[in-house]
Amino acid sequence: MKVLINENCINCGHCYTEVDTAGVVFKEGDGVAVVVEGADFAANKEMIQKAVDECPVAAIEMVDEGVAVEDSSEPEIPVESAPEMVSQPLVEPAPVMAQSPAGDDLAVSSEPAPEPIPAQEESTMPVDDEIPLG
Repeated sequence: MKVLINENCINCGHCYTEVDTAGVVFKEGDGVAVVVEGADFAANKEMIQKAVDECPVAAIEMVDEGVAVEDSSEPEIPVESAPEMVSQPLVEPAPVMAQSPAGDDLAVSSEPAPEPIPAQEESTMPVDDEIPLG
């Protein structure tokens, strides 16, 4: 078995600070995580698999007898093809027309009118007060 760290590694440190806190398989390298030379992969297989599963950029690979072991954190789910949808053109309803008292045609909305905004109190300063100048 081999453990490889590929070019996806961003040196986030998760493998050597969160998973392998003792540094028996992973350690900080020069800009990327690295595998400890002479590490016992067989004795640490579960920890290595956890690092493979939790690596945020899928940079850790466990190769067993020449075959890469896939990330097992998310099971593969078969995706069924969606049924073909028939698109229909959108038809907007014609506006309702009304006449103003002046005889002009006006478009009338079926939506209720928005609530009026309440008037805000005016903030005034009495004339007697002095305004301090800087």
